[in-house]
Amino acid sequence: MFTPVTIKNVFDQDDLNRLNKLVKSRNGRRAWYDDQTKRDLLHHDDLEQYFSKKLEPIAKEIFNDDTLKTSFSLYARYDSESSNLPEHVDRHACVYTLDYCLSSTVDWPITIDGVKYSIGENEALAFMGMDSPHSRNIIPKSSNPTLEMVFFHFVPSDHWYFNHCKDFFPDK
Repeated sequence: MFTPVTIKNVFDQDDLNRLNKLVKSRNGRRAWYDDQTKRDLLHHDDLEQYFSKKLEPIAKEIFNDDTLKTSFSLYARYDSESSNLPEHVDRHACVYTLDYCLSSTVDWPITIDGVKYSIGENEALAFMGMDSPHSRNIIPKSSNPTLEMVFFHFVPSDHWYFNHCKDFFPDK
């Protein structure tokens, strides 16, 4: 069983500025609102082609897989008093996951395999998204609770995703 690992100081200030600009623009391949979890979602090519590629060497080392490659990445903004994340395991192309915290006004731990983990801004939590059940209770009450996350997903290079999935996020 893989024990989640916290990564601190993930991006330098230039990359943080670039990432903030990207997510604030809302100009992605696809942006939508998930009514179940009460969060805004954004899929943007730069999340994979720039940011996730920068994280590949770190992910290869943490997950001990030299063949690991970026599959897809997704930005999420939770800012509703009823935001939540029901317990689930990831599907599709999420063998290895780095949950990255871009910004937060509230401490809102994620529970993975029954253990709570908290990360702060510019930190990431590495875990096995398809193997480990994970969730968040309803966001804690506070004035304007907000959590911005980017989910970076990776798979081994021989994963079906690269041969059978031309576009993981087709247009609606």
